[in-house]
Amino acid sequence: MYLPPSYHLQSTQQNNNPSTTAPGFIAYESANTPVQSLVSSAAGKILDLGPGPGNQMQRFDASLVEVVYGVEPSPHYAANLAAKISQFGLEGKYTLLNCGIEDVDVLERSGIVEGSMDTVLSIQVLCSVRDVKGVVRECWKLLKPGGKFVFWEHVRSKDNVTGVVQGTSFCSLQGIYACVQVG
Repeated sequence: MYLPPSYHLQSTQQNNNPSTTAPGFIAYESANTPVQSLVSSAAGKILDLGPGPGNQMQRFDASLVEVVYGVEPSPHYAANLAAKISQFGLEGKYTLLNCGIEDVDVLERSGIVEGSMDTVLSIQVLCSVRDVKGVVRECWKLLKPGGKFVFWEHVRSKDNVTGVVQGTSFCSLQGIYACVQVG
């Protein structure tokens, strides 16, 4: 399986581990973390960075969504994501792109260019990325003025730069999260 160099997926993601995709895990996240409110705050044109098995699909507020582009470098999740797009009524609103955030030509063909996104959503993704600074830089460039970068991590990154960024965000026992608006 080809993965772009800036991505390093944990083995649990590569194996579609039932512990992270089971309804019990999703219910646990909803009850014990801010993930539900973070995802439901995503609005307009949304870039869903690394949707993996699609745990966030049911959390989008469809009334706020114009379109969602799921940027997922692993083709392993395509069938599962397609099923969830249908299950949660996101046909015509959710487009899966099998690429990484650094695959600018693929993104541009879908109309994802600098300054085109209202929200970039990253839920439990940055902890698995080798070049966090590069990925965040690419996400930031895609945001419109006034756009939001919304992220949540379940662990503090081992990368020093990422750890410092996470340390300046709200930290709790339930994870590290922030909603940062572009000036």
